[in-house]
Amino acid sequence: MHQGYPIRRIASILQVTPSTLRTWERRYQLFTPSRTSSGQRLYTPQDLQTAHQLRHLLDGGLRIREAVSKLRSQTLREQSAPNTKAPSLWDEHQANGRMAVAQFDLPTLDTLFQSALERFPEETVLRHFVIPLFDYLGENWDQHPGGIAEEHFASTYFQAQLINLYYHKIPVTQGPRLAVSCLPDERHEMGLLVFCLTLMGEGYLPTFFGPDLPLFQFQSVVASSEVDGIIVSGKSQSLSPSQREVISEIAQNCTIPIFVGGPISRGEESYFEGVGMVPIGDSYQEAVHIIDQHLQSS
Repeated sequence: MHQGYPIRRIASILQVTPSTLRTWERRYQLFTPSRTSSGQRLYTPQDLQTAHQLRHLLDGGLRIREAVSKLRSQTLREQSAPNTKAPSLWDEHQANGRMAVAQFDLPTLDTLFQSALERFPEETVLRHFVIPLFDYLGENWDQHPGGIAEEHFASTYFQAQLINLYYHKIPVTQGPRLAVSCLPDERHEMGLLVFCLTLMGEGYLPTFFGPDLPLFQFQSVVASSEVDGIIVSGKSQSLSPSQREVISEIAQNCTIPIFVGGPISRGEESYFEGVGMVPIGDSYQEAVHIIDQHLQSS
C-alpha cells in the first residue's frame, strides 16, 4: 500500500517552497494530507495528480487564485460527465495516432501530440497516448510488411519530442539527482525517456545518458557529480555473460543505490538482488515509489 508523498515532492512539482505550499493548502483547501506520528505531512496520489494539474494551469499564465478556480470547475465537470467520456476521447486519439503512423503522416501525428499537450498535463498524455501507441506498435510490428518501418517512424518522432520536453523541464526541476541509461547492448531508450519525464514530474532530476552506456563509466559520473542514485534499464528478459561480469563489478564498487528497470528487472530479479542492486520493475509509478522508499531510508 502506498504510504504517501512528502511535502517536498508536492512543493517541487509546483515549484514553490514548502511554506508557500502550506499557505495555499490552508487558503484553498486543495490537498488532504495525513500526518505521521511525528507530524510529517503525507500527501495522497490524488493530491499528486491535483498538483500536476495545478502546475499545468500556472504554466499557462494563470494566477494561483484563477488556476484554483479553473481546476475546481474542471473537477465538477468531470464528476458530472458520463464515465465513458475520458476513455472514448483517448481511444479516438490512439486510433488516429495508429492511422497516422501507418500512413507515415508526420503532420497529423504532430498535430495529435501537440494538441494533446495543450489540453492535458504531460504525464496524462504519456500515459494515455504515447505509451499505449508504442505498446500497440511493439506488439504488432511483425504482423504486416511495414511494421518495422512504422515503429522506426514513430520512435524517431517521439524520441525528438520527448528529448525536447526533457531538456525544457531541466531548468525548473530541483530534487534528488539520478544518472539514467540503458544497459550495455540495449538500445530501446523510448521507455527510459518516458520514465525520465515521469521522474521529473515527481520532483527528481534525472541525467539521461541514452542507450548502450558502458557501466564502468558510471564510476566517473559518480565521482564527478552529486548523484544520489543510478538507474539502468533493459528490455530483454535475461543477461548475457558479459553483462553479468560488468554488472557484478560495478555493483561491488558503487557507493550509491543502483536501480534496475524494464523487463530485465523481472527476468533477472534474483540476480540483481543478489549483487545488491534494486529491481524496480516496468511500472513507472511503482518504480518511482520504490526509488522514493530506498532514497528516503538511505
